[in-house]
Amino acid sequence: MKSLDHIDTLQELCRATGRPGLYFRVNTPADDICVQVEETLKAAPWLRRDDEALIQCLMDSSGYLLFDSEAEMWDIFEQTVGDDGPTERNPYRGIGNVYAITCYANGELGTENT
Repeated sequence: MKSLDHIDTLQELCRATGRPGLYFRVNTPADDICVQVEETLKAAPWLRRDDEALIQCLMDSSGYLLFDSEAEMWDIFEQTVGDDGPTERNPYRGIGNVYAITCYANGELGTENT
């Protein structure tokens, strides 16, 4: 048996597929689900894509993204507002908070927005 947490899983996925990836977790504090979703979409506007898998990840409050290139991975990461606050690509300041961590295709972790 091998036990994997979310970070281990990200690393294994990236190694196995040979693709860079990102794990994200929604940390938006709100009692009202509509407010939570609205504010989360401001913190991670890429979640607005008309993609059933992304919508499911949003409802599950976490997910893994695999990319065709590191440039694509960094594009998404740089749009994601977490504990560090606004980014150059996303000036949002509000309760929306999405944790993100990157991983290279070889399974080496990149950076996180904490």
